[in-house]
Amino acid sequence: MRPVLSLVEGNGLRNLTLAGVLAIFAILSSCSRNDQTFGTSASERTLAMVTAVALTNERTPVLAQAQALADGGKGSEALDALETYLTGHPDDIIAGNLYRKLAVKSNLYDRPIRFFVAIVNNLTPCPKEPPVCPDNDKDCGKKEAEHCSPTAQPPGPPSGIRYNLAFAYIDKIPVVGPMGAGFLSKRSIEQFKKALDEDKDDWIANYGVGMNYLHWPDYFEKNDTSITYFERAIALQEARPGRPSDILAYVRLGDALAKAGNAEGAREAWKRGEVRLGGKHGDITERLDIDPAHLKEAVLDAYNPNNSIGAINTDISILWAEKMPERVFSLRNPEGRPVVIGGVGGQSLPERKTNSEARMFNWFRDNLPLLLNRENADKIDMSGIGATSGEGAGIIAYNMIKGFMTQFRGDKPDAVIDALAKAPSYDRPFFHEGVGMGMATALDTSADGSLAPFAAQIAAFDPKFDRLHYAGLGMWYGLAPTVNLVRVRNKLGELDLRGQFYAYEGMGFAVTLFKDSVEAGAVDLVQRLPYASGSTFAHGAGRALWIKHGDDFAAVNKAIAAFPEQFRPDMHAGFGMGVAFTRIDKPDAILAQIRPFRQESPAACLDYLTGAAMGLAIRYQTDPSYTRDSMKSGKSQQIRLLAPTLLQAGLDALTETQQAGVEMHKNWRAAIHNQVTSGPAAASFKKTCEETTR
Repeated sequence: MRPVLSLVEGNGLRNLTLAGVLAIFAILSSCSRNDQTFGTSASERTLAMVTAVALTNERTPVLAQAQALADGGKGSEALDALETYLTGHPDDIIAGNLYRKLAVKSNLYDRPIRFFVAIVNNLTPCPKEPPVCPDNDKDCGKKEAEHCSPTAQPPGPPSGIRYNLAFAYIDKIPVVGPMGAGFLSKRSIEQFKKALDEDKDDWIANYGVGMNYLHWPDYFEKNDTSITYFERAIALQEARPGRPSDILAYVRLGDALAKAGNAEGAREAWKRGEVRLGGKHGDITERLDIDPAHLKEAVLDAYNPNNSIGAINTDISILWAEKMPERVFSLRNPEGRPVVIGGVGGQSLPERKTNSEARMFNWFRDNLPLLLNRENADKIDMSGIGATSGEGAGIIAYNMIKGFMTQFRGDKPDAVIDALAKAPSYDRPFFHEGVGMGMATALDTSADGSLAPFAAQIAAFDPKFDRLHYAGLGMWYGLAPTVNLVRVRNKLGELDLRGQFYAYEGMGFAVTLFKDSVEAGAVDLVQRLPYASGSTFAHGAGRALWIKHGDDFAAVNKAIAAFPEQFRPDMHAGFGMGVAFTRIDKPDAILAQIRPFRQESPAACLDYLTGAAMGLAIRYQTDPSYTRDSMKSGKSQQIRLLAPTLLQAGLDALTETQQAGVEMHKNWRAAIHNQVTSGPAAASFKKTCEETTR
């Protein structure tokens, strides 16, 4: 019988053969032994510290234990063991590298972020004098105090912990989709820049900022900034003895220059790398073999956000490796296809097959220059996301992005309020919806990921629009590459019940609009939700079908038929709301779009009118005079009579619902339906459904 060694530490327990343990020790120790000479900058000191014999000997059994626990299916216990070690050694990037790797493997993307943020806050000294808070943010001192410790001493967190946190933010990018990727990248950059504030000669931080910006789409105009940081990294590494990780900066500088259309400069950077590194390297040779006339296209294909949606590998072990890997980032995978962008260490993964997330990336890439200018909004091609390019769709998209970007940029509340006030009346609700989506993204990608502050923060932007704010919040979760329903339900559970229902409505809208298949996306999710949440989700799905298919009635009916029968009335109402809400400037559309529902059944037609009444009432709640004037603009006498009657039904139902308790979307909609089918104007609504077929 072979001897067995029991590894016991913290919450972990794992029995391994002695031979197995010694093998793990040998592998991990070989990764840490290093005879390189390090300089005096922050990153050099960090690398010298983590490769020192004493710390290597202390860390090696911990890493062996954690890896063994993870291999044995005890991922959480593995993370416990590493957190115990990292609490005492927060700047150990070797242990941090394994910790993040195991967390990603267990789909626990938020755990490393929370852990490292807590350490950073605990090591950050609070300012000696409290900040002067503006009138609209009297709690700014309290907020700042949450990110520092009164017992912490200067100089604050060591650079290594900031690297660990910066990489943890990048690790989460694949699970948040295109809208959240920018927020996480900004948070990563913030940590690298704080390290640079302490030491401008920090190689890891310079390279980290450059890598983040290199992945940003061209419309943000950050590629030149990435070039600046890569050039700084190269200047630093050429002032010291060479090491394997030096290949990274030469490859990435050349890629950034190629993206900028400077093929000659890119080739010079790569050739400079060959000279400096003393020989050819596979990735550089590959790039130099590309026809200069096609170089930009080749690099753009690799760095296209379409491809960066996949898994991003941030294994940074090349930083302390003794031998240079044969490849760090190929523009082509072994099958010759474009690759998913690799991480800081340059690892690359095969491209994912074309899917709805990839299309969405391409759509934002192609249309954002138009989305940023209202005058060009009518040129936006909505077909790229499977939607019609119908009248008004571009304006809606423009305003949602405009609102989202206020939160991405971190605009001050006063500036956002001013921009909202100046927005045209038609545009304003969509602008608010985008603000809600952006704020949800900012909160969900923050350290603790809590949505609890949403209600208080969004209240600054006119509570009359809160339904749209919460719908925007739900859209954020519907835009995720894969909707993790357990996580979504937990996150939305942090909101009050009313907010939850409007958020589910927004999520239904986003999932239906952006997913390739309604059946594989929205229909699957609606059946896994509690009925009340599923009902509002289906209502949002119906609203999306108006944007997605417009007056393509065959496509609309096919999508609705895919839903379980109990949710189809919600779909009919959602479609009606979408028409009335987005075509308030041309209310005749309410009658024009009623035909397929009347053809289906009188009940479907009345469901449609229920949604139309809700859409008009929400418009009226936010801007009464604009809504009244718009309803008068109808070309037909019939709509000029019908629209005010629908509005009154919606408002009466809202009053009734609020007097009975709290309006929860579905109960308001039920009250509207009652008004439409049994209220004072029920006969006229019934007649409308009959007349539209004549």
